Amino acid sequence: MTQDVGTVISQTESPAPLDEQQSINRFVAVVGEVIGVDQISTTDHFLDVGGDSLSAAILIDWIAQEFGVEPELDWFFDSQTIAELAGKWWGKVQTERVTVPAGE
Repeated sequence: MTQDVGTVISQTESPAPLDEQQSINRFVAVVGEVIGVDQISTTDHFLDVGGDSLSAAILIDWIAQEFGVEPELDWFFDSQTIAELAGKWWGKVQTERVTVPAGE
C-alpha cells in the first residue's frame, strides 16, 4: 500500500542530508516506506520490490521537495537497481544545485 508523500515527508522531517551516501540511504528508506516494504536494498530493482507508476510519482515529488530537482519518470523503470536510480537523481542534484550567497 502506497503512502501519501506528505505522510512520508512528515515521518522523515530532518533537513536534506548534504553528502551522497546519506542522501541515497535516506532515499532507499523512503522508497521502502512509499511501497510498503520493510527490507529494501540498493541492489533491488524498483519494480521487483513493488514499485509502480504511482509510487514513482510520489517519490519524484519527494525528491523535488527535498533536493530541488525532478527526476525523470522513466528512470524508475529503466534503472537496473535502486542504486542506479539514486545515482541518476543525485547526479542531477549535483549539476543543478544552486549556491545561494550567505545572507540571502
